[in-house]
Amino acid sequence: MASGLGEKKLSVDLCGVTFMDGNGNHLLAEIYGKTGAEFIADTPLSKYFAQQARESSRFKNGQDLDSNFELRARRKS
Repeated sequence: MASGLGEKKLSVDLCGVTFMDGNGNHLLAEIYGKTGAEFIADTPLSKYFAQQARESSRFKNGQDLDSNFELRARRKS
């Protein structure tokens, strides 16, 4: 967790987000990885962006490598 937050929980509002490039996904993954932030999403697309950030964060931190690989493999087939 980020030391500056103390016991507070960070929320990132993704409502209304309709586009996110790789840099945006990387930033969200970094925020999630460092703070465990909650993503607030209201559409299937913004929920997808939040899920991608969580998965990217776990993959970069060495967690759930097998499940991330399996998810990506299923999407490609």
